[in-house]
Amino acid sequence: MTAQLEKHFAIKILGAVISRFVNECLLCKHIKGGKRIQRTWSETETATKRNEVLHMDYLTMGEAYGTAKYVLLLKDELMHYCELVACDATTSDVTMVAVLDWHKRFGLPAKWSTDNDSHFHSAVITVLATRLRGLQSFVPVYTPWINGTVERFHRDILQVVRTLLLELRLDTRR
Repeated sequence: MTAQLEKHFAIKILGAVISRFVNECLLCKHIKGGKRIQRTWSETETATKRNEVLHMDYLTMGEAYGTAKYVLLLKDELMHYCELVACDATTSDVTMVAVLDWHKRFGLPAKWSTDNDSHFHSAVITVLATRLRGLQSFVPVYTPWINGTVERFHRDILQVVRTLLLELRLDTRR
């Protein structure tokens, strides 16, 4: 952000101005909440090449967003490239189509990391993984220290949606 501002404006203590602006921004404080204490996480494996590990999870958006009540998140671990698929239900069919679409565009991920929900643990996804020679890896549900890359992305999406709702002066409680 500093580099972009320096291209267009000549401000002496730009870093301090940006820091003061962000610290005093009421919208930022409302969205981000209080200070969080970072806890140590256990050892996790990390990707060393692109498309090595694909993380997947569903995010519930609720009734207020029309017929698409859920968003399927697909995220490459190394590149942090994210893809969102809006859907009406959390089914294995939606997951299968999303994985095949990812495969068409970027190639087959060596490993798929998901939680143990039924839409990821179904026979359809198991057959797909077998036929595509992909390795399915399941992590316990609600374990951000293991599946943190996609769980963190949930927070980012919800934060952006809340900010847009506040800026557009729409109801944030629904």
